[in-house]
Amino acid sequence: MAKVHSFDVFDTALMRRVAAPSDVFRMLARQIAGEIETENRDEFIEDFFAARMLAEQRSLLDREETTLENIWQEL
Repeated sequence: MAKVHSFDVFDTALMRRVAAPSDVFRMLARQIAGEIETENRDEFIEDFFAARMLAEQRSLLDREETTLENIWQEL
């Protein structure tokens, strides 16, 4: 079986090891949960994931494209 790598290169080349870009939000939530030692880790991860997705949707309400800065402001 051959491996295939496909790249869309514009100004930045980015490789990710997750199936969907939003999977990174759960990875980040796991890291944060470990650092803050939350009691219910799984609930924190899912709440963070949902909040991050909602923040992106809200940041797109009045524009066609958004930035990480806009998303974090919403979050």
